[in-house]
Amino acid sequence: SRQLLTSGDIPNAYYFSRLATNGAGTSLGASSSHRYFERIENGTRNLCGASKTVTVSFYARSSIANKRISPSIRQNYGTGGSPTTEELILGTPVTLTSSWVKYTATFTTNTLVGKTFGTNNDDYLELDLYQMWGSTFGNAYVQAGISAETYVGSGNIDIAQVQLCSGD
Repeated sequence: SRQLLTSGDIPNAYYFSRLATNGAGTSLGASSSHRYFERIENGTRNLCGASKTVTVSFYARSSIANKRISPSIRQNYGTGGSPTTEELILGTPVTLTSSWVKYTATFTTNTLVGKTFGTNNDDYLELDLYQMWGSTFGNAYVQAGISAETYVGSGNIDIAQVQLCSGD
């Protein structure tokens, strides 16, 4: 849900996103997941390449003790013809507190040399913010060697001011 921020909690922000959980997910499957995501149109062709970086920042908090979330990036080469298979750039999970904290992660994008873009001109760079993952899914899409993350308990996961910028 969209929630109104208390004035002054986060500079220049008015609203935040709230995910309210009832604690379900303790028996999630190994391939289960939940995420927020946003795709940046033509982001792979315009923001990615050898030695290029993108930086993700967001504010987050949770009323659930020790709740982890994790940002990740997908470089997708589009559709049509025979485009290169999308590439994942895994992030590092963060453990939320009950207060607003600004988190920042910088990702080094993959080279575009030797890659093929789809003929439909619909490539994208996708930012994923995972709130829950099973063990198999987590190892492939969140971080190698990571344990599963359920919703841990009932409560709220709040996220605000998400942005992705080119560079550091």
